[in-house]
Parts: sequence; C-alpha cells; structure tokens
Amino acid sequence: MRDVVAFVEKLIRLDRTGERWLLSAEALPYDEIYRQLGQHLGLKWTFRPAPKWLASIFVGAGQLLRGEGLGVHILKSAYSTVYYDVTKSQTLDEFRYRNVSDSLREIAVAYRLSGKDALLPLS
Repeated sequence: MRDVVAFVEKLIRLDRTGERWLLSAEALPYDEIYRQLGQHLGLKWTFRPAPKWLASIFVGAGQLLRGEGLGVHILKSAYSTVYYDVTKSQTLDEFRYRNVSDSLREIAVAYRLSGKDALLPLS
C-alpha cells in the first residue's frame, strides 16, 4: 500500500494523470507469496495443490448443491497462469518498489503485533 501511495504522489508531481498503470514490484505467483508469508509467520508449509480433476469434482458438487454456475470460472482461473506487463510502472523515473519479501515480513510482524496470532507459533 505504501508503494501505491508513493507512486500516485509521484504521478501527481510529474503531472502524469489520466494514464493507466499496473503496479507490481515482481511477478510472483500466489503460492510463492503464501509460502513466504507463512515462513515469516513461522508456519509449516504443508499445502499441496489439488489435482484439477479433484477440484472439478468439488466445484461440480458445490454447483449442484447451490444451483450456481460460478464454480467453473473460478476453477479455470485457479488453474491458469496470467502474466501482466508491469514494465511501465517499473521504469518511472526515480521510483523504486520496496522488496516484496521485506514487505511480507513487515506484514507478518504487524499481524503478530495486532494480537490476532493466538494460534500461530511465535518462533
């Protein structure tokens, strides 16, 4: 969030309003973000992705029970890889993103300090 605020301030100072920007320091898949955040929280990585066929069964069963058709779109999204070109925001003069790993570490520390970590090991 701090990077977004700093980026918008920079755009306003440069009078570059009305443009579209994708803001991202790195192209990290969600599982890597979750892994790093869990590591900073001291959690064991026990996650193993479900095979697509198994996920399809659960989504299909959920659709039958709820009478909804949203699950297929979620399933396709969950098992696809999408890349976005963020080079425009990474090349703005005099702007540098914070390191993602450092940001995730700060998020973990803030979470622990918030008192909501009663079930998390504090190692």
